Amino acid sequence: MSDHEPSTVATTTEPAKALAAFVGLRVVELTSDRSAAAMTGRMLAQLGAECERIDAGSAAAGATMDDPPAEVASWRAALAMMYGAGKQQRDPAALEDLDGLLAGADVLLVDDAGIRALGGREKLDAVLSRFPELICCPVTAVGGHGDAGGSRATELTVEAAAGVLGTTGHSLEETVRAGFPVGGIIAALNAVSGTLAALIRRRRTGEGTRVDTSVFDGLFFFLGTFMAKWLAAGTEPKPVGNRHPVIGPWNDYPTSDGTVVVCVATDAAWGRLCELVGTGEERADWPGWSNNERVARQDEIDSWLSEWTRTRTSDDVLSQIDHLGVPCSRLQSLAEVLDSQQTRARGLIEEASNGASIARLPFRLRRL
Repeated sequence: MSDHEPSTVATTTEPAKALAAFVGLRVVELTSDRSAAAMTGRMLAQLGAECERIDAGSAAAGATMDDPPAEVASWRAALAMMYGAGKQQRDPAALEDLDGLLAGADVLLVDDAGIRALGGREKLDAVLSRFPELICCPVTAVGGHGDAGGSRATELTVEAAAGVLGTTGHSLEETVRAGFPVGGIIAALNAVSGTLAALIRRRRTGEGTRVDTSVFDGLFFFLGTFMAKWLAAGTEPKPVGNRHPVIGPWNDYPTSDGTVVVCVATDAAWGRLCELVGTGEERADWPGWSNNERVARQDEIDSWLSEWTRTRTSDDVLSQIDHLGVPCSRLQSLAEVLDSQQTRARGLIEEASNGASIARLPFRLRRL
């Protein structure tokens, strides 16, 4: 780990403040900590919505756990600050007057724990029948289906059930989960998009809408490129690590001071790379290889290219390969990314009203 501590709030070169699109929108959130629905509430709050959150508990409620180490406790506290950014926390007793709580609300946001706190899906349906203009957004793990893990599912079990783990790592025997809750983030972005569509529909019709999405649905949708191979040719894609399944060479390579990523997408780029690295007499036919030939012999190519990169610094490798017009990049640690000029120039870290440093939404609204 780096000894350098990046600033908590990165500066931005963009002087104009982002527009808050959802000012005046009232959201009632009934969620557990760190769920996709809780992330949705944070995103809506970042867009200016007035978000009132009631803690619905968690799937682990009542479990006996040892006190976590200080580092873990600090991390959990930071996560609570992040997910609670921009929200007004309400006492669970407010659920005793649910109709009063929802009076004047525009959106009801719930997760699996929130549905349980309301007494189940039938009770939720009964609530919605009394508020025909309300937009209800259940953001659940799998949509309530037990064969995919049900309401007690976790990010890892959903990645397994949705087929994500079958596409990661280097083999089906050595799968690797995503390093961050990609499913939850996808589900939250989908929920925000769906809520926006429901608001537009309500403005036109005066009717409320149920926006139904799940972590499973989002992960399944994002497997489209793998799915196309199966649907078109009946070929089930196998995990290929950082390689591309149909283009090569496309991988990470060691340098004398780190790791770089190199992606060769065309025959012309491949020819230029061969000229730079040098193929010698024993590889005289390599520059003429087609993409299909390169994909079939990526082990040989990766070994050859790694021999060249590992004797050079990352800066040297990137400079020479970039000069060829070949996509390449340094593999950066999270600490390096947080302290990078790219992060600062884009203003990707902002300070929430509760003092938490959080990633801003991946889009901004600006006046023309």
